[in-house]
Amino acid sequence: MNFEDWEFDIVTRLVDHILPFRTKEGENFLNRYYNFLGKQDKQVQYAYAYRLDESVGAANFIDNILAREENHHLIDYKICLGQINQILRQRNPYVEPKDVSKELYIDLYNEMATNQVNGWNYQQYQEPRFFLQLLRRHTFTGAFSHPKYGGNVGGTGWAYLSERYTDQNGKTLFDWRRAIEAPLGLNSDYRG
Repeated sequence: MNFEDWEFDIVTRLVDHILPFRTKEGENFLNRYYNFLGKQDKQVQYAYAYRLDESVGAANFIDNILAREENHHLIDYKICLGQINQILRQRNPYVEPKDVSKELYIDLYNEMATNQVNGWNYQQYQEPRFFLQLLRRHTFTGAFSHPKYGGNVGGTGWAYLSERYTDQNGKTLFDWRRAIEAPLGLNSDYRG
């Protein structure tokens, strides 16, 4: 792991805000999908899938990718997460950053998008918007990449897209199981 526990907690909260699973529809989908995975006798590796967070493993993916291909961005995360930690503690000194209200994260996220973050040390890191764009790229890649990279646990991100995008007859426009190998998919040709 590249992240300390408090850093991972902040990344998870930011990732949860970026992904579409915070809506009622998204939470309903996650509950149904994880319950389905948890009841699969043949797929014992998913027996505790219902215990996963709302980031569908994207935060784990980010930690993994920073250890490999994106290692050159680890310093961006370390600096910015330290600043975010400090800002959240200034805005609510009585609550740990992982437990502050959703509204504080939304405000911080919106400030980062405009590059005008109250309390940000611009001498230490000049572009909070760049970090936000980097985080968004890593989040979406993790949520919808192949599960072998540490995100998209049990194909949850793909299953969300499959359920969400259907034609007028209710048939999915994103039949990911047909393209992926077992145990998640049905394709016997692909060996991932």
